[in-house]
Amino acid sequence: MNNKQQKLSSIERRPAHVSLTHFFKRNWEREPGRLISILSKCSVEPYLGALPPELRNRVSRQDLSDITYKFRMRLENFLVARSDDVIGAANDITYSLDDIGELFGTRCQLLARGVNYAGICPWQGGFGTVCKLSFPEIGAEYALKIYNFFQEPGQGHGAMWEIPTAFAATHAEPRDNSRVYMASLTAGPYLLSKWEGDYCSKLETGRFNQNEIFVTSPSENRPRNYRNGRRIDYGDTRRTAYGAASWRVRKMCRKIQYVIRDSMQIREIVKSALGNPRQRRELDEVAEVLYDIAPVYFMKLQKIVIQEKQRLR
Repeated sequence: MNNKQQKLSSIERRPAHVSLTHFFKRNWEREPGRLISILSKCSVEPYLGALPPELRNRVSRQDLSDITYKFRMRLENFLVARSDDVIGAANDITYSLDDIGELFGTRCQLLARGVNYAGICPWQGGFGTVCKLSFPEIGAEYALKIYNFFQEPGQGHGAMWEIPTAFAATHAEPRDNSRVYMASLTAGPYLLSKWEGDYCSKLETGRFNQNEIFVTSPSENRPRNYRNGRRIDYGDTRRTAYGAASWRVRKMCRKIQYVIRDSMQIREIVKSALGNPRQRRELDEVAEVLYDIAPVYFMKLQKIVIQEKQRLR
């Protein structure tokens, strides 16, 4: 058994489960139609990910599959039975989840926030409520986002939209997104991720990255959805044109951006690309990516491309 296999439960190594989890990481789609079709027509587990490392380290290798399954089922049973109480809590409530804690030989508790003086729950959004799942004796804390499964999914929001995006974004840009561990798309859908803290700076947003692979809409790109420069909420988040491009297109795009102020160097890149059929097609894709990043870059490139094509006639 190699090192990679040792880190995964047998649930993750099932072909169907692995393909579904890996599908989300590498084949993001803006609409959830394909995901819904897969879940309805294929025999796949509706569970994603694996136990967080702090919990996995407390389980023997031979018991990992069984403990992972029990963890999922006990958490799911709690959410199905108590999610209405958690989402509608009038005051802060701490639940002792003894049946989950015993799986790892430690205490487990769930903190649900109630409404504040303004009548607003600080950890609640339109499509989900965040709680803190913690194992205080081992210093492990996680954000558990519970989706309101009675709520119809909205454009870019809800479990079917956000969970696939969370896994894809974290895989593509681990530096810019909070690490996600587990999720469920079945009854009591949830997303379990790293706890990044409760404090939200009024000026905080994501780290600057000119070549973003995933981007959040301006209406959702707010400090409340970031902690320590990392995205913690995936509502209305999409993959950029740069993120959807091939490796070769991304490389050419970065090369042009680097010399964007030097028309002569751009002209040399364009001349070289126009002389190669494959690079010529890639140059068209680069133009689309640059339009998404900065229209002024696109216009400068297009002007030079048009001039060089006329010269070749």
